[in-house]
Amino acid sequence: MDSYFKAWSNFAKFSGRASRSEFWSFCLINNIILFLTIATKMETLFVLFGLITTIPFLSVGVRRLHDGNHSGWLLLIQVIPIIGLIILFVALIGGSDIGENRFGPNPNNAAFGEKVANLNRSGVKDPDRYLKLEKLSRLKEQGVITEVEFD
Repeated sequence: MDSYFKAWSNFAKFSGRASRSEFWSFCLINNIILFLTIATKMETLFVLFGLITTIPFLSVGVRRLHDGNHSGWLLLIQVIPIIGLIILFVALIGGSDIGENRFGPNPNNAAFGEKVANLNRSGVKDPDRYLKLEKLSRLKEQGVITEVEFD
């Protein structure tokens, strides 16, 4: 539920990134509300709620695309029948970029994203490999893995 309210608190913010949970909880809850307004024959409320949620939906959609390092303009691809919706759906369900991308830090793990960004700035060529080696090194120090397994 926090993800849903986070989307509302950033209702007109088109910069930055939105996590999958933020986007999909926003879509699910709003579609349930819209379905209930149709089922109870409250057409006026349906139209009003649809109008109220248009800008927040566009905003969270753009930020969700940013999370996968896609331009927010990709939302316009849905005007292409069938294929456009499929392409957009694949982009929206895709995973997040690890760490920071051109749209900002990872919304799922700001601390991890900051660490990767610092590694990138310090010239480490492959921060993912570096972090995996760092984790293996800690496991070796703790005695979880042996010297042979580490090598």
